[in-house]
Amino acid sequence: MIELESVTKSFSNQGIEYKALNNISLSVDAGDIYGIIGQSGAGKSTLMRCIANLESLSSGNIYIDNVNISNIPLNERLNLSQKMGMIFQSFNLLSQKTVFENVALPFHVSGQTDDLRANVTRLLTRVGMNEFASKYPGTLSGGQKQRVAIARALALKPKVLLCDEATSALDPESTQSVLALLKKLNQEEGITILIITHEMDVIKSICNKVALLSDGNLIESGPVVDVFASSKNLQTRTLLSNRLVDNLPDAFKTRIISEKKEYSETLVQLTYVGSVTSEPLLSVVSKEFSVTVNILLANIESISQQILGQILVSLSGNSNDIDKAISYLQTNQLIVDKVGYVQRTI
Repeated sequence: MIELESVTKSFSNQGIEYKALNNISLSVDAGDIYGIIGQSGAGKSTLMRCIANLESLSSGNIYIDNVNISNIPLNERLNLSQKMGMIFQSFNLLSQKTVFENVALPFHVSGQTDDLRANVTRLLTRVGMNEFASKYPGTLSGGQKQRVAIARALALKPKVLLCDEATSALDPESTQSVLALLKKLNQEEGITILIITHEMDVIKSICNKVALLSDGNLIESGPVVDVFASSKNLQTRTLLSNRLVDNLPDAFKTRIISEKKEYSETLVQLTYVGSVTSEPLLSVVSKEFSVTVNILLANIESISQQILGQILVSLSGNSNDIDKAISYLQTNQLIVDKVGYVQRTI
């Protein structure tokens, strides 16, 4: 559906060139809800603008439906643009036009005005905003404005919906409402959605795949649950906020050391996906391997309709027994990440 091949975008400022995007390659399949996440300045919005053909590439290629958008003539770009709808953080609604008139704009611009009222009414009904058709944007809440923007973006029946920080300006309740609408559109109409965000909850809520950007570089990409469960990249895990050790009290953190010493315990984070939790693995470890298990923190959540659980534990006992216990846990499909050691208080 969307293929990025070694995409690089450079800008020049006072004779100094910097790369906003550096050799980015990734694939978005039809029907994906694909999240692009990163901190401010990571290159997320530049990437979105390149995909929307609003920015030319310094090098590389972008294919949409097997068409290289970098090389197509201007008249064909208009046809391409109709395949993509786009919504923004700031909604971009015209304040002097009613909700109905805002949604009708794409039909007027494209000359597709047959059955205009029926088409606009259908779109507003689809996003739950038909009763507000005669209202002006200034009278609407943020969530309602974004619903109108979504209706307008869907006017020409695009195959792809590009969302640039579409929930960043919304309160939590409105955010969940808009995300639920996007997920419904994806499931019922098969529209592919590409979401630029810095909010991890957005990725967790609706995305099935994710790519992480940092300083214009692609750090990691893949199915959301895989990236959350098994990423070994510290940048990724910091951004995902899935290191339970970071949530320990400061007084406890002062006891964490990087090398094993006398009277220290091994600190590990265990991650599991799905039904692995049905077996009392930690109880087995205590009984079979003579290892004392102390649970420090635990977290469980649903990601991409799968259960993802994380447990931070300290293990005390003979080093060989601890190694055997860790091997046992890994054999039983737990991901074991050794965090360090905890100095015991004497």
